[in-house]
Amino acid sequence: MSVAQTQTTSRIAQLGEALARCEAGFDAQAFEIVRQFAQASRELPGSGEPRISTGSDEQGMSIAEVSQETVNRCVWVLLMRGQVEDAFSCAWQNHARCDALNASPDIRALTARTLGAMYTELGDGVHALETLVAALKTATESKLVLRQVQVWNSLGLLFCMYGDNVEARACFMRATGFFGDPALPHTETLPAWMNLAVLSFRTRAYEEGMQFTAMCDGLSPQGPGVLGKWRNARVVVARAKLLLASERVADAHKDFATLQSLAEGLEADDPLMGDVLQLEGLLAIFDGHADAGAQKLAQALQLCRYSSRVREELIDACVWAFEKANRWDLAASFLKQAVDEKARGSHVAFALRIASIADWRNYSARGDETSRVVLGGERSAQEKLHRLNEILLEQEYLERLSVTTELRDDATGGHCYRVGRVAARLGREIGLDRITCDTLEVAGRLHDIGK
Repeated sequence: MSVAQTQTTSRIAQLGEALARCEAGFDAQAFEIVRQFAQASRELPGSGEPRISTGSDEQGMSIAEVSQETVNRCVWVLLMRGQVEDAFSCAWQNHARCDALNASPDIRALTARTLGAMYTELGDGVHALETLVAALKTATESKLVLRQVQVWNSLGLLFCMYGDNVEARACFMRATGFFGDPALPHTETLPAWMNLAVLSFRTRAYEEGMQFTAMCDGLSPQGPGVLGKWRNARVVVARAKLLLASERVADAHKDFATLQSLAEGLEADDPLMGDVLQLEGLLAIFDGHADAGAQKLAQALQLCRYSSRVREELIDACVWAFEKANRWDLAASFLKQAVDEKARGSHVAFALRIASIADWRNYSARGDETSRVVLGGERSAQEKLHRLNEILLEQEYLERLSVTTELRDDATGGHCYRVGRVAARLGREIGLDRITCDTLEVAGRLHDIGK
């Protein structure tokens, strides 16, 4: 073995060790190795073999020299720490390597599912759906039970993002339908059961949600891993919310004690601490301390940066709790903060979905200032909400047209997507407003609709 090959082998082992340390619990030095690997591959997309330095010398390591399974682990570690764009870059390049490496159906389904999940995090529903459907087709044709469960769960999360609770529930139920399959460890259905419990709170089906959390209790992983802790914490939070909805506040306090024990020894900015602050804030509201609870929930919102889905679950629960406490002023303030926070990101549609929560809560019918504060402008809140629904419907039509164009074949889909992105970026460079740039992007994605 040459010196270069020995160095490469050593760096691959170093990356593997860093991933193991990150998966066991947050390790700043280990995470820096993973982050550098991701950023180097992001800086040189499609230009051969991007190289990084892991600290031993200047030559670095090629992304092509790392197994696809290892890169896939990098994606989820990056996502858990809020590095969404780096995670997407790794996921995209990893899936693009499948043909060159003649990857197995299992790897193709794995990388496609991960890429689809990253598209969902970035708010790109069209490409998320396209990629996840391709992953499901591969997994089904090859009878890959684990991958089918994972893809159905990811599809459910995609539908949740667009507020389609019926389709989301159907997807999660398909995933849990594999429970008991001899080829599948029982714990692999845990995320789907957990998401059903969360969805039950969202749809106010509290009794059914408690049944789902009971299933989660029997499947929760036991061990020190960060993913296991995170999943356990998500189950505890889901159950506590359902308990609060059933006015079982004392039992919810017991769950909070459990959550605190799970978070013991974690850094203050660890994503799991967002769940702790969320539940602490909700309990404060139910204990009659709404203002103190609002402060905790504002801190939780800051820590939920690693997942747009978790942020939306937090916002829904917080507005619901403020409604219960009859504190519409705090609800308005919290919604406005949520819109302002996300408006600095790339997920433009998030603000519209937040405003539709205001519509769902029927604030405008109360004759107070809440809708005006959230939505702004001079027109009445009712008129704004009516126009908002029209905009959401128009967006749905455009998304469907985009799917028609981009699913025709891979080459056309990729071309249209790139034309839209380049057109929007050029618009921003010459100073066009955001609405015009968004229109350019849509027009670019639809320019081949007649083919």
